Amino acid sequence: MIEDEGGRSRLVLIAGVGLLAVAVVAAGGVYFLKGRDSAVPASPERRSGGPAAGNPAGQDVPKVQLPPDKAFQRFAGRPSRMLSRVTDAHSGLSYPRFAAPWQVPTKKNKLGVTGWSGQQIVVTEKRGGQMWYGQLLTGTLVPTLRSAYKGPQSVKTVAALAASGFEQSYYAFPHKKTPLASQPLTIGGRQGWLIASYLTYKRAGVRATGEVVVAAIIDTGRPSPGVVFASLPNTHRRMWPDLNQFVSQLKVVP
Repeated sequence: MIEDEGGRSRLVLIAGVGLLAVAVVAAGGVYFLKGRDSAVPASPERRSGGPAAGNPAGQDVPKVQLPPDKAFQRFAGRPSRMLSRVTDAHSGLSYPRFAAPWQVPTKKNKLGVTGWSGQQIVVTEKRGGQMWYGQLLTGTLVPTLRSAYKGPQSVKTVAALAASGFEQSYYAFPHKKTPLASQPLTIGGRQGWLIASYLTYKRAGVRATGEVVVAAIIDTGRPSPGVVFASLPNTHRRMWPDLNQFVSQLKVVP
């Protein structure tokens, strides 16, 4: 059961020119993404940490606290209409493409985030050039975390490492976290692991006070597993069933 509290340190998409390199520190690994920069320098609480070195060969991977095992709840309501399926050849995953208000990033709408091969964005708030948003992303494991990946038997630990890294980078200012789920996934006979949380926060000028965030690691049979990251603010809780639908409709492709 999700209860809203006061109190995202997530990079806000900014409409404008220029690209801001963002280092997503994932427990010793680094995800390099790019988001929209603004003419106004980012405040300290919106800045991500600097790049972190990868683990030297032979060293153990960083330890991470595993949340208690719990199934991901099914949110009440109907998911958005599915337009088609998208095959993300880079990640090795196939996923549903949803109808509006979900958007696929283009050069015109400037919603894309470099570093993810599969993307769907929904703008949930817009104030001037600043946007708050939900996202459904797919990609592959960052190279500096691949030493932690030992095949299907390691998906749980690697999912926790990735989830921790996303939280540290995207939500790097005061917030509260309530674990929602930590459960195995079986997709086309392949193993994966999903970790979900509900984060609450207070952001000046932002109506949202919390959001559901989901991270998953999926063994695709390739050297690097597929990675999923999804989030939806509580202003659009009516769309939370899209999170269930997105995860349940994931498929592994050759």
